[in-house]
Amino acid sequence: SIGSFVILVINIFMGLPIWIRIFFIPVLFIGLLLIVKFILSIRKSMWKRRMLNMPSKESVEGIYGRINKLLCKIGMGIKNYETPSIYSIRVLEEIGLQLDDVSEIFVRAKYGGIEPTISDVKLAMETYMEVEKDVKKRVGKLKSIFI
Repeated sequence: SIGSFVILVINIFMGLPIWIRIFFIPVLFIGLLLIVKFILSIRKSMWKRRMLNMPSKESVEGIYGRINKLLCKIGMGIKNYETPSIYSIRVLEEIGLQLDDVSEIFVRAKYGGIEPTISDVKLAMETYMEVEKDVKKRVGKLKSIFI
């Protein structure tokens, strides 16, 4: 059964020389880190594909929400009292990211009832990529693995 297999693996591991066991710990840690990075990259690519295949309005709303979520990681999330246009001005002033176009597309789609074009969705995705790149630079190398 599974329990006997686990006991067998532990016994084999404990039977190894100490230098192999010590060497195995960082190798295992790095391997797990790479597996997590691989899973996150697959998840992100599936999300991007899904956003480009969804209806335009839902895509823009999803991308804008993900941009906000990314900016929350560096303390620049949207406040309860801010409109998207005021939020984009604050982000531009404080960290230098240009969100005006995406905010305008989002407001037109969500509140104006105007269906975004495919080029609007692509522009929103490009802005997301720029925000992601900037946030990764700001949080550092180790934390950027998990963004």
